[in-house]
Amino acid sequence: MSSNGASSSSLPLVPDLIDETVTPPAERIISEVNPFLKHTGKEASTCTDCPKQHGLKLFVSPVGKPCAVCGKQMPNGDRAWRCFPCDFHMCIDCHDKGGKYDVGSVQLSGGYHNPGWDGKAMDPFGDNIKREVGQLKDLLTKYAESTRLQIVNCKNVIPDYSNRGHTGLSVEHVHKVSQSMAKGFRERDITENDAKTGHVGYDIPVLVRETTQSSEENGRGLGKESLKNWTGVVLENGTGFPKPSIHLLRKSQDVEVYCSLGNGHFFQALNNYRTGNKSIWTNANPRPDGEAYVEEYKVPEEDGANPLLRDHVLNGVPSLILRPEISLKERTTICELLNKKSDYRWTLTKGPDYDPVTNRKDLIVDLDSLKEVDVKQSQFELLSKTLYAMQKYRTRIAIMDYKSFSPGKSALEILSLMLRKFVMHLNEYDTFAQDTLDGLELNCLVRQEEGQTNSSNVGK
Repeated sequence: MSSNGASSSSLPLVPDLIDETVTPPAERIISEVNPFLKHTGKEASTCTDCPKQHGLKLFVSPVGKPCAVCGKQMPNGDRAWRCFPCDFHMCIDCHDKGGKYDVGSVQLSGGYHNPGWDGKAMDPFGDNIKREVGQLKDLLTKYAESTRLQIVNCKNVIPDYSNRGHTGLSVEHVHKVSQSMAKGFRERDITENDAKTGHVGYDIPVLVRETTQSSEENGRGLGKESLKNWTGVVLENGTGFPKPSIHLLRKSQDVEVYCSLGNGHFFQALNNYRTGNKSIWTNANPRPDGEAYVEEYKVPEEDGANPLLRDHVLNGVPSLILRPEISLKERTTICELLNKKSDYRWTLTKGPDYDPVTNRKDLIVDLDSLKEVDVKQSQFELLSKTLYAMQKYRTRIAIMDYKSFSPGKSALEILSLMLRKFVMHLNEYDTFAQDTLDGLELNCLVRQEEGQTNSSNVGK
């Protein structure tokens, strides 16, 4: 309440610092919650606005500023009215006089923070998203062999060395995708708006064309390092991941291999069927969500109920192919952006040889069409795209200890149990330390490409 007759409807601003005798009437205050909302219904030259009609807010200036209207220097700690986006300052006297001032005579103390700002609410996260989408598009455009998708057989695909800090994929997610495929396979086709499902596009496999002998040493890429790393991950995890095709492991032959930057789980899920791998879930160790499961992955019969799955396992998947000269740093960036933008989709159009009956895989991707769509992704799926240092250890104990996950447990309970087991087994499996070293090694390789090899920079 005011002690001097001021209106009780006044909105207090920082009560411990503001004298109610200079508190403006309620109709002069734009929004205490968001002072950046555009002021409506007033002229730009009134003493309750900045020149761009943003709301002014009373504050105590830690650094003396000149009044933009009268030019008087305001001492440190003095109260003043300010438009924060414009860095516009007005002294108490000019504000209380009301009336109008000459906009052309106003001198901003620090200039506009964002000269192109239109007075709408700021969206720093939206700006960051636009920048990341643009960066992803630019990298794919720079290194793509063609926007026309090429057919790649899953037996020739392994995760790229840069994928998730080269710690590999999530074994549970691979098997979850395989289980979903058993219920029905959905192929990528020309993009059509589906009023029922809201489907407006597809995620696209992004692969780098390599050979099994290509390496940074011979200046030909990262095929050799990727194959060595993936083979080690498969051997370490036992029967969880499908084994690489034997033709990729012959050291005497330099054969073509594709390294996945995006859709790595998808290709290894197909390889589960190609190799006849067994599910990590059994009658003794059921799925934590309690759903039914396929015990063994078998390629469907030619006249079976899932012909699309059979076709994609045996004949290949349309994919966007990148040239091998793409650097390690750029591969890592693409991997990270594809994982972060897992709810974004591209538009596909017909290729020159497309036929709805005989050739549905001749597709062209519009790299400018990437946009966010409303797709349902479980917490588990999102975690599977972002786990790094704990990845290999988590996959190891998850296979051994699924019997501890009874149906009905929440995602948080399962995650909590995994973390407890992680701590319990630290002495037995020093995977955390190994993964930390792996991440440091990748960090060093990236910095070497940037020319930052000084020891003082490592780990920063």
